[in-house]
Amino acid sequence: MALNVKDIIQATGGELLSGNVNTFSGVSIDSRTIAGGEVFFALRGDNFDGHKFLDNALRKAGGAVVESRLSPLPEGKVIIAVKDTLRALQDFAHFLRMKRDVPVIAVTGSNGKTTTKEMAYEIFSTRWKTLRNAGNLNNHIGLPLTLTKLEDDHEAVVLEMGMNAPGEIRRLCEIAAPTHGVVTNIGSAHIGRLGSYQSIRDAKLEILQGLSVAVLNADDSFLMEGVDEAEFNGEIITFSIKTDSSVMANDIKKTETGSDFRLMFKGRGDIPVSLKVHGIFNIYNALAAAAVSISAGISPEDIKAALEGFSGYPMRFEIRKINGMTLINDSYNANPVSMEESLKELVRLAAGERKIGSTDSLAIVR
Repeated sequence: MALNVKDIIQATGGELLSGNVNTFSGVSIDSRTIAGGEVFFALRGDNFDGHKFLDNALRKAGGAVVESRLSPLPEGKVIIAVKDTLRALQDFAHFLRMKRDVPVIAVTGSNGKTTTKEMAYEIFSTRWKTLRNAGNLNNHIGLPLTLTKLEDDHEAVVLEMGMNAPGEIRRLCEIAAPTHGVVTNIGSAHIGRLGSYQSIRDAKLEILQGLSVAVLNADDSFLMEGVDEAEFNGEIITFSIKTDSSVMANDIKKTETGSDFRLMFKGRGDIPVSLKVHGIFNIYNALAAAAVSISAGISPEDIKAALEGFSGYPMRFEIRKINGMTLINDSYNANPVSMEESLKELVRLAAGERKIGSTDSLAIVR
């Protein structure tokens, strides 16, 4: 999608210093990988300053958004001056998002965010052209960069939202303006920074502000208590295995490749699902993705097809068989709660056999 220079100036309140190019082909913050025709946002951080790499970026880029006024100005390049380049990137991303009347799904929680996001993306993609953030580009930089890729024919957006401190989810929601929000669970991730489970819950539940639909784990009683206290006024859709809720898994059976269960939609019947990823936690992820998808009008049949086609995400309870051993790799940015759940699943999968566990990966030894 062509990005209009006038739109950048309007969204950021920037000043055009030079250049007469009308459009850019995309946005970049990395002078090493920038493509011709893109606009370079020269971000500043505690340990970096994109302005130091401006010359390299402008060899390929069509222009740049900067905080420092350049002298002399480069010939044939668009230079837009703003007060804060990070804020400008975020404001431009919000501008592009608000030009589109599409469902925007935001996924947060202490565990399972990325897998739930990927599952939801697969389901939404059965019906609509859907944008997602790649990997876990889920922060104040990665999320707005994702939204700058929103094209005219995108019909839905699925975004993972991470946080390290209070206020961060709120800011991401200000940028993305989600219509639907998913909270997978509340755990101990970031407790060293936030100090208590309640602070973690409060920070995660910042996602509720402005939502039309909230999708919540009904088996997480601590989460549900926080939602009651937040007095959310939108529609609540719950998912669970143990508690009566809107979307449930019943008749769960372990298989060689994952789990079989009946996916139950209150008032809409049930449908069998064969999940090709192991772990009770992945059933919860599937339920969260199914719940937000059914709320957006996607059929149970399309949900089933997408979930059964999902083969997992690298380094998230990834199972490989090597030289007679079954190796479980759950090492991607795993927090203590994730590792605890992986160890439980290791015990469940390898009942009666030798087991080896470490903080980085797991192995079943046969």
